[in-house]
Amino acid sequence: LLAAMASAHAADLKPAARPSLEQALADLKVPPPGLDPVPLAVAPEAPCNKAWDRIEVLLMTADPADRRKAVKLAYVYQQDGRARDGMPAATYFLAGETAWALVEHRKLADKNAVAWMRLASCYRHFGEHAQALAALDEALKHLPDPPWRSFQEAQVSEARGDVLADQGDSAPAKAAYGRATRLYEAIPPKPPIELAASRAATRVAAKADMLDRDALKAARLRDGTFTAVVFGYSDNIRATVSVREGKIADVKLEHREKADLGARAILPERIVREQRADVDAITGATVTSQAIKSAVFQALKQSAGL
Repeated sequence: LLAAMASAHAADLKPAARPSLEQALADLKVPPPGLDPVPLAVAPEAPCNKAWDRIEVLLMTADPADRRKAVKLAYVYQQDGRARDGMPAATYFLAGETAWALVEHRKLADKNAVAWMRLASCYRHFGEHAQALAALDEALKHLPDPPWRSFQEAQVSEARGDVLADQGDSAPAKAAYGRATRLYEAIPPKPPIELAASRAATRVAAKADMLDRDALKAARLRDGTFTAVVFGYSDNIRATVSVREGKIADVKLEHREKADLGARAILPERIVREQRADVDAITGATVTSQAIKSAVFQALKQSAGL
């Protein structure tokens, strides 16, 4: 359920400069301060699979306290030696503990493609683009057997496009997104992969479209209300953008995303404050975040007459 969330950005309400990886690792404390009083969300004797089921539920809420509970669960099971291989690393990643997640992913002896993609996302979070691209190269060497092989190969190409776009290389990013789209579209129409691939192809097209966002910077926004719809993680996201005096005045969202993690409240605030669609995403809800930004971008294109 959570495997598609393979990218991460800062989740703070106020955008800040990215910390360096070196500084983040120097500041890392394991366990993080304040974890001791966090209640254990399952019975202490529960098996690992029950703990993981509970972690998945906790990570799907918009409550930061629930994410702390997920981290506490993963850490306790890791300390007891009961954690399934990769469970703590995945939990810390999805909970936004990026430096800790990076350390744990480095430790994994037998990383699959998803683990390599998560490691790449951690490196990307700290602006370590070369290491992110190297991790994605490794992901291609650890793809699963069919029927999911082509899907994860497409995910790797999509993640490569994300890294290249992040470092400002628009042309190669567009090429990577194009390859991802072709791979998604070539997947045979068999459930459940067909639906996942169709949705992913739509998502990648929206990302590629946003590479041309500079055209919007030079355009004049017309006053009015503009609406656009983009598919997110599990549902359509409708963004209604109000423009007044040539400025983004308000952003309203309609969706039923499960992996929201507060994105529907945080991103509209950021977009209005920063007066642009391409704001930082929400850790653990990157697919939803990207869809929200893409929908707002499409609405703003309407306002600009593009």
